[in-house]
Amino acid sequence: MNPLVNFCALCGGQKVFGYTTTTVDLGSSLIVIRQVPAQICELCGEEWLDHQTAQRIECLVQEAQAQQRQVEIVALTSQRSSRLQANL
Repeated sequence: MNPLVNFCALCGGQKVFGYTTTTVDLGSSLIVIRQVPAQICELCGEEWLDHQTAQRIECLVQEAQAQQRQVEIVALTSQRSSRLQANL
């Protein structure tokens, strides 16, 4: 294991596990994904997502696009994804 993995590549701060909110603006729609697990720098706040989490987010975005949702809010970490959808 690389000991530098727990340090921020931007500022050298310590990365810790936490949760963040990711927003994807597609122009015609807005997807807000809350409670996204991430490694977050304690100094600068930069966030890193693991591959599995990024894939889950990409699937949610593709699903929202396919269903032509204008606004969608999803909690990623809940057992049952809670969703608020709106077609304004």
